[in-house]
Amino acid sequence: MYRKKKSPVIGASHSKVTCKVLENLTTQIYEENFIDRNRLSVKSFTRDRAFNFSDLIIFLLQKDNGCNQKEINSYFDSIGISPALFPSSSALCQARSKLSPDAFIELNRKSAKDFYSDSTYRKWKDYRILALDGSTLQLPKHSTIEDEFGVHMFGPKADSPKSLARISYLYDVLNGLVLDSRIDSFSTSETDMAWEHILNM
Repeated sequence: MYRKKKSPVIGASHSKVTCKVLENLTTQIYEENFIDRNRLSVKSFTRDRAFNFSDLIIFLLQKDNGCNQKEINSYFDSIGISPALFPSSSALCQARSKLSPDAFIELNRKSAKDFYSDSTYRKWKDYRILALDGSTLQLPKHSTIEDEFGVHMFGPKADSPKSLARISYLYDVLNGLVLDSRIDSFSTSETDMAWEHILNM
């Protein structure tokens, strides 16, 4: 059983144009098959915790760049939870460690599919205009990150170790929609990442 409170709708303040897409995403987030696919263990999110699976997903999708605890308090207040029961930042970290990042990839692909299926979207001479953008990202120093992304030496004497990632996304220019995004090792070429975007369209 998965606890529902007010069943908040993602982006409830958005325009009517995207309302159906957002409601479809909200529905999927509460589906047990989706939950089972995207928890890292069969034991994860089975207890009645403050951050259940669905609340965690919705919170992370709406989260800004502010203080974690302040945003946690604001979210749980908006869905009618008593301040005495607001979870801590530590509870957020523990819940995130049980969640597969594939959940967000699946939701993004569903949102794009629903948008193009249900909306009259902008085109140029009957074509979508898609663009690629990429950059590099300096990652926090941690052994798990170093294992995944490696360590590269920087500085005049090449004595400053850093873990970097290459990031890239595919964007529908006319409709303001991110269709696919990727993060990979610094040594990965932008061309290879572009082909991955195309294969995932």
